[in-house]
Amino acid sequence: MIQYALRLKRIFGWNLIPLWWVRENGECACGDLHLKDPTKKGKHPIVRWTKYREERVTDSDIKGWWGQYPNANIGVITGKISNLSWYRDWETDRRAH
Repeated sequence: MIQYALRLKRIFGWNLIPLWWVRENGECACGDLHLKDPTKKGKHPIVRWTKYREERVTDSDIKGWWGQYPNANIGVITGKISNLSWYRDWETDRRAH
């Protein structure tokens, strides 16, 4: 996943952060049951991300995060920093059809 995240950063210039993932037993890897909002399972940031709306993520950040959390999903900070004004949740979209 580290190489994939680095490639996305290099090719598209996206600012990426690690997101929690869903374990095989269906639970979020963060340990929260997400009873109030089950859609957050495996889709919320592992790191404090707000500073990355204006600060660029480095290759070292990516290597450190995915080195520590190799199963982490990839989140893209939308907005000016990544030149993206939209997003799509592929898993939720896929489940809805």
